[in-house]
Amino acid sequence: MNKRVLWILIFLLIPSVVMAGDIPVPQGIGAKAFVLRSERDGLWEKSLVVQFYEELVSHNGDITPLISQRRRVISTNDGFIDAMAVVNHSAHPLLWKKVCQEMKTREEVGGKVYSRKTKEKIAEMLGIRSEDIAQMGTAADMDNLAVVTKTYNPFVVTVLVTAGANTNALRAGVDEGTHIEGEEPRGTVNILILTNARLTDGAMARAIVTATEAKTAAFEDLKVPSSYTKNVQATGTGTDSVIVVSGTTGPRVTYTGGHNRMGELIGKAVYMFAGGYDMQVLAGLESFLYLISSVMLFPVVAGLVLLTFWVLLYCGSFLREYLDRRQGVSTPLDHYREQLAAALEKATEKVNLDIAVERVLQSSELARITSLDMIRFVIRVGPALGLMGTLIPMGVSLSSLAQGDMPRMAGSMVTAFTTVVVGLACSVVAYLISLVKEKWVRADLREMEYLTELMLREHMGAPTPLAAEERCDALS
Repeated sequence: MNKRVLWILIFLLIPSVVMAGDIPVPQGIGAKAFVLRSERDGLWEKSLVVQFYEELVSHNGDITPLISQRRRVISTNDGFIDAMAVVNHSAHPLLWKKVCQEMKTREEVGGKVYSRKTKEKIAEMLGIRSEDIAQMGTAADMDNLAVVTKTYNPFVVTVLVTAGANTNALRAGVDEGTHIEGEEPRGTVNILILTNARLTDGAMARAIVTATEAKTAAFEDLKVPSSYTKNVQATGTGTDSVIVVSGTTGPRVTYTGGHNRMGELIGKAVYMFAGGYDMQVLAGLESFLYLISSVMLFPVVAGLVLLTFWVLLYCGSFLREYLDRRQGVSTPLDHYREQLAAALEKATEKVNLDIAVERVLQSSELARITSLDMIRFVIRVGPALGLMGTLIPMGVSLSSLAQGDMPRMAGSMVTAFTTVVVGLACSVVAYLISLVKEKWVRADLREMEYLTELMLREHMGAPTPLAAEERCDALS
């Protein structure tokens, strides 16, 4: 089980692992996120920094971000503050251990001194006061930062999380707390919640409860054990932190419990992150399959368009052949007669004459049979492409319905129904043509055998049948 929990640290949220540099945050949230990297005593330090901005519209209509806006923030470390940035600072586990020993004072543990100095350093770099920053600390590698966004028009929620539960998982209310003040982080789940909604102080405080419930549910589903009490289910770690940042452009929200839409988005985003390796792999596979299906929509639609043009062209070719056969003309039989005559002229030995003729007959019969391959292909592929063209937009449509985006849902439904109709229409037309074409092919094969016998006898000087077989069945 410990190895299983260790996978949480290595594979965090496969669908949206952020490796370095700028981190994508939805534009409606009005925030810029990036990772600062440095070293201390040869050990890595990585800080996730999220700054807040407001959009300014210039005279020419361009929108430019101005990173200067304060946001109402609640932090389990700093309480309520009007912050200009939030930071999730991570450092190598050995570095945490080192600073806890070297920086401790009589009043503070070394980890808190180190965190405060780190905050001051980042504040100086950003050109703001350290009091304007809400901060969390962790030993989890920031390269495994998980970013999850959930939307329901007009709400947007983005959760940025780092996690580790290998050595510090505990069950609240059961495991013993042995420290008056915490020591260095050994396993921590840090949750940063961003939203465009204007949350009241009460809603922000309730969001911490919702996020904690979702994290605990994920720990339970993963069956993460307590690191301190045998055979006990963990509910989190002893150093978990949460920061909630209120938005400025969205609707005002006063409650973020599970029955509220905003609470649902927060809970699902946190649960998706904290679901552990098994659920993360599943989410990764689902995201990968969704990506494949989304990418396939254009080829499917393009294939249906090409299939439609081919069926139209084939209908013209079929009509021409039908009119020719009504007039007693069969191009395949005429072409076979020419091939057979040429083979008879080239044959020099009567001993091998039957072999040469048989080879021409078999080649021509195979050509007539394979001439039906394309029409059979259309019969089978048409409905398959139509079904794919229906199911792919249906996924987008259901997602749009969940978000209340009715125009987008309607557009996806139009695409879904159109593709299935086109695919079935191509298949039906191809099937009707194939019924007639197969009849023609069977008749042509029978006529080829007759022509072969007739021309072979004429070439060898043998008597021929008194009357030719009726060809009307082959030509009409």
